Amino acid sequence: WKAIELDPAFSRAYAGLAMTYALAYQLGWDDDAALGRALEFAATAEQMNPDMPDAHWVLGFVETQRRRHADAIRHLQRALRLNPSYADAYALMGGIRTYMGQPAEGVSMLRTALRLNPDAGSLYFLLLGRALYFVGEHEQALVNLEHALARNAENVEARVYLAAVLAEVGDAERAAWQAEEIRAIEPGFGTSRWLATYP
Repeated sequence: WKAIELDPAFSRAYAGLAMTYALAYQLGWDDDAALGRALEFAATAEQMNPDMPDAHWVLGFVETQRRRHADAIRHLQRALRLNPSYADAYALMGGIRTYMGQPAEGVSMLRTALRLNPDAGSLYFLLLGRALYFVGEHEQALVNLEHALARNAENVEARVYLAAVLAEVGDAERAAWQAEEIRAIEPGFGTSRWLATYP
């Protein structure tokens, strides 16, 4: 807000506000109205600076949270037309493909994202591990989910999918340990509540 107060035409500040509201919704800290605010701020950023790839990426992220996956992909494709090396756009599109039931396409996009940004953070590895889980490549899923947790041990979603992979390969003891870790990080965790805001 301070940045906008100092410069009302600062499009990146509007994009940042959009992310804040979208994440507050995703994490269960705010209600559906937060998504409306996120969309409003993301659209403002894009109107102010339509040639800024980040503005289209933020619109893609917000539309993902709204479960409007086709619209999200359209915005991300626009970001990639503006910057063909935009690793975050490939990563988010890969995640969306998994939400849409197309994890094999997601794997390809996520590998492109990692090639473009080999020093990526936890999220890239989480998204790739999740996609690999859904295509049945469990050993590779384990490797990537463990990489995600090495970068962010508090990542509940990575632990959820790691527990799922471990259960799938018959390692019930380690799967149960991941479930305990999830409860330690987020004592009120429940799948119904988690899925209520899951894209």
